[in-house]
Amino acid sequence: MLAIIDYGAGNIGSVQRACAETGIQSVITANPGDLKNAERIIFPGVGAAPTTMQNLTRTGLATALKEAYAAGIPILGICLGAQVVLDRSEEGDTPCLGIIHGTTVRFKLQDKSLKIPHIGWNTVKATQPHPILEGLEKDDEFYFVHSYYPQPANKENIFAVSDYGGEFCCSVPPGEKRTFRIGDAVALCPMGRQGTIQVSEKGQIKMLSKRLIVCLDVREGKLAKSIKFVDTKDIGDPVAKARQYYQDGADELVFYDINASRANQDIKLKFVEAVAAQIFIPFSVGGGIRSIEDATKLRLAGAEKINVNSAAVQRKELISEISAAIGAQSTILSMDIKKTGKTKAIP
Repeated sequence: MLAIIDYGAGNIGSVQRACAETGIQSVITANPGDLKNAERIIFPGVGAAPTTMQNLTRTGLATALKEAYAAGIPILGICLGAQVVLDRSEEGDTPCLGIIHGTTVRFKLQDKSLKIPHIGWNTVKATQPHPILEGLEKDDEFYFVHSYYPQPANKENIFAVSDYGGEFCCSVPPGEKRTFRIGDAVALCPMGRQGTIQVSEKGQIKMLSKRLIVCLDVREGKLAKSIKFVDTKDIGDPVAKARQYYQDGADELVFYDINASRANQDIKLKFVEAVAAQIFIPFSVGGGIRSIEDATKLRLAGAEKINVNSAAVQRKELISEISAAIGAQSTILSMDIKKTGKTKAIP
């Protein structure tokens, strides 16, 4: 059994769909007992270290994970899952699982032209052999969305690095280099894109690869087209269009429910689930998000990022609340701007 840990947030639905796409059966579980019987464990992640560790401790999953590791069960930590295997995270100065000694640290960039989070395609270089990176080519790229990275105490626990204003560790293995394989599939695979970074004459990064982000408006479950939000017309099926853009090579999709806030409605979760089942790229959703609960429901339905607009204007604390719950890298403030002359600034 492949167990995917449900820790109360994160992209667990996306991970399960990716497994299913490659013919791998899995179960999403928050039951610590299930980890004892698992052949493999995936700890997927998008979120914030403090909230995640609180949930893991409260549910008993923290102890179960350490026991599973001690029993020799291979564990694959993705993003946040890799962050919390170390002793501590700088995010909220959070004590973590301590499976690998070290600290997860935040980017401290000298190049002010580079932004945090680090978002986009970037190459990965193996620093030592490991079965999980078999077949990795020099120009293979991975998609990054993160503000923190692992910094193991022992450099032998670094087996892959990338570069963003300086070299950073992007993968850490257990000391005995356990293999995480499911049948003939390796759980972590390179994306195989080309041309990752533009570099100046001084050897400094100018920018990551350009990303194509498709933004679509949705109304009552259908694609909508308007000019300045006037004379809105239905123009097709968003699920089919999402699949088409994914197949055509888009790097990310953004869907805005343009009617949810105005009509005081919630985003249709069935629609989000249907779109997420068709694509394997970051998927962002906005419209009608008023609380942490709303954001969490959308994350579990398959959204990778949450866009907040009207509710953040009405209550600015919402941004920090959602960011603390699901992570800053997954929280987006979107703004519609119209020039009207002099107006009083919002405090």
